[in-house]
Amino acid sequence: MELINSELDEARQAAERSPTDQRVMGTLASLLQKNGDFEQAEQVCRRWIELVPAGPGAHAGLVSCLAQQGRLDEAIEAVQRAIEIAPDHAQFQAQLGHLLLRKNDRRSAEQAYRFAIARAPDTPTFHSALAHCLSQQGRVGEAVSSAQRAVEINPDNFHFKLQLANLLLLGGDLSGAEQAFRRAIALAPDVPAAHAGLGSCLTKQGREGEAVAAVQRAIEIAPDNAHYRNQLRALSIPDRDLYRPLFSPWLGSGEFREVYQRAAPRSLVDPTRCYVLYALAKQALHLGGEYWECGVYKGGTAAMIAEILSRYNGPQLRLFDTFAGMPETDTSRDLHKAGDFADTSLNAVRQHVGHERLVSYHEGFIPDTFGGLEGSSIAFAHVDVDIYQSVLDCCEFIFPRLMQGGFMVFDDYGFPSCPGARAAVDGFFQGTSAFPLVLSTGQAAVFKSLG
Repeated sequence: MELINSELDEARQAAERSPTDQRVMGTLASLLQKNGDFEQAEQVCRRWIELVPAGPGAHAGLVSCLAQQGRLDEAIEAVQRAIEIAPDHAQFQAQLGHLLLRKNDRRSAEQAYRFAIARAPDTPTFHSALAHCLSQQGRVGEAVSSAQRAVEINPDNFHFKLQLANLLLLGGDLSGAEQAFRRAIALAPDVPAAHAGLGSCLTKQGREGEAVAAVQRAIEIAPDNAHYRNQLRALSIPDRDLYRPLFSPWLGSGEFREVYQRAAPRSLVDPTRCYVLYALAKQALHLGGEYWECGVYKGGTAAMIAEILSRYNGPQLRLFDTFAGMPETDTSRDLHKAGDFADTSLNAVRQHVGHERLVSYHEGFIPDTFGGLEGSSIAFAHVDVDIYQSVLDCCEFIFPRLMQGGFMVFDDYGFPSCPGARAAVDGFFQGTSAFPLVLSTGQAAVFKSLG
């Protein structure tokens, strides 16, 4: 700092002696920026521009001052002026790209970087900047290509190697990412980010011991870095590969994945919604009441529920559907039409679901098919009928017969394709003590409280 202050004093004195000397102006502006005095540096650059309006160096210095002060729009105007003066100056185009990227104008930034590369194709920093810009647009494959070009031009640059490694990891090329991380570490063995990145790469490959060693090395280099310590702690979490970023057990193995295989080939219900059914169906087993599904379609979720009941000696499963498509709908409330989902049949569903001892079929229109079941005690009901009147009929019949501690799950509640389903649920439960729990999956669940 003392050296900079001394140089500043000399530069100020030189500027007083030679106020029209461009070289002196440039030196003074540069030293002021190094000292963090951006306002004074701006004033010097503006005097410099007055002396030499067509001098690109003065405009470039002004751009830097304005950018450091966060005045991005003014900085962009200044660099555009520099480009007008020197249109073949690649560095100005790259500078424009940096500023546009800070403004989140990624497409325009990309264009500026490509202009810079066209004028100076062997400048690795331009390719690296373009890679960063492309990755922010989610274009990882193109970003990898740009980062590889930067490495080709300057293979001994650690930062280019590390950028390439991170992009390969982001794109899922774990083998390529590992090689790039190791090459980056060979260039700069005491940079913790490379070791931490290698740890992430090894973790995704299931190589736990090597991952721990890599992250521990990062912590040795940077013991106060909380991110690396948290990364190491995460390696000890059970089923950590299911954190994406939150714990997502429906992506794992075990019983759910086994029973889900019964649903997957014949259901429109995705794994996250099936997991809700799985968890609540198991939760209700202790009640001993019947399980109902209204809206069976091809029998996917019915087969899954039947499999759960079979494994735990569960109660009867009743399945309600026309097995021939939608009934008439209310066009003022519903988007579906009569005949939708007609590509199914009772025989096909029966063959897929199996478990004949547990399952009974009620073919026809709801609520007609509820006739004779007024004395039922229901522990769990999955309602997937899509349209207002059918959902309301299910609520009116099932909820009074739902056992204390039992569940109703409405598959279509939150889907914009089924506005009538939500209207029916909200309307019915508005006058009761139950309150639908709206889930991020699009479902809603109702729990009948005890007592």
